[in-house]
Amino acid sequence: MMMRRPVLQNAKLLVADAAKAAKRGDDSEAVRLYERAMNHPNASITVVAGAAYEAGVLHEKLGNLDRATDRFRRAVGLNHKHSGAQLA
Repeated sequence: MMMRRPVLQNAKLLVADAAKAAKRGDDSEAVRLYERAMNHPNASITVVAGAAYEAGVLHEKLGNLDRATDRFRRAVGLNHKHSGAQLA
């Protein structure tokens, strides 16, 4: 029997799952999922920028200020009009 490789999860689905995790208070899981979406090979720039911003918000909440700053910079670098990241 041949083993199948798992299907690569869509970046938008990862973002949706991350938002659900954040809503239920599982910030560590949400960050993990946002980071996966940011690094997804088929993610659009808009999805990556949004995931980077949300990961930055959660990193800041968790006290990881260097990582938060890095994610906010990435969001602005990808989408210079990302108002939330500009204010962070």
